[in-house]
Order: sequence, then C-alpha cells, then structure tokens
Amino acid sequence: PPPPPQSPPPPPPPTHLHNTTLFRSFNTLKALSGAEHEVITSVCFTTTGQQVVKHSITRVKFAPLTEQMIQHYIDSGQAMDKAGAYGIQDWIGLVGVEGISGSYTNVVGLPTELVYKTLIDLTQSKI
Repeated sequence: PPPPPQSPPPPPPPTHLHNTTLFRSFNTLKALSGAEHEVITSVCFTTTGQQVVKHSITRVKFAPLTEQMIQHYIDSGQAMDKAGAYGIQDWIGLVGVEGISGSYTNVVGLPTELVYKTLIDLTQSKI
C-alpha cells in the first residue's frame, strides 16, 4: 500500500516577520489577545540572619487585538526588550489591556509596593 499522506509543512512566517524574535513576539501577542494571563514575580530578601521570599501574582486581561495592532507595536521596537512581548506601560498596554487584578508595578517588572512593605517589615523585625 502507498505510504500515508504527510502533513504539509507549516507556512513560512510572513515576510514582515523574518526575524525569529519578531515572529515569536507576534505569536505571543496573538495568543494574549482577548485572553487573561498571570504575571508572577518572586523576590528574595536576604539578611545576615534570614532569607524571605515573597511572590506577587497579577492577572492581566487583554482586549482582542488585531494583527495590524500587533504588527504596529512590533514595528515600534518596544516588544523586543519585554518578557511576554509587551509592556503594560507601552502603547499596546494603553490600548489593549482591559483590566488587571493585582499589582500594576508587578506587570511593569517589579512589585515595588511588595518590596517596600517587606523591607519595612524586615527592618522592624516583623518577619
């Protein structure tokens, strides 16, 4: 019998997505479009007498993004230095994020309110 038909190879990325990083950023933002995800950050504080690890979890909900919106953001270059391919403080966050539950600064990169509170607690020996 003849061999079973093989799946066709995946199509190449569009020519405007020639760079692998750009392609991944595009696909990440496409996956986040219209969906909710979690941003999780852990911070470790170490003193001579103890070590404390704190975690911050923020839920982020994206509105549906068009491919044109995603491409515009990628073309701006702002997606290239971001974990998760976006910055909530960038254009894509201003127009695309419908809401968050949790720490805004966690999504930016460091939950500063958690860091501040933990440092205060450590210096006052509440931990």
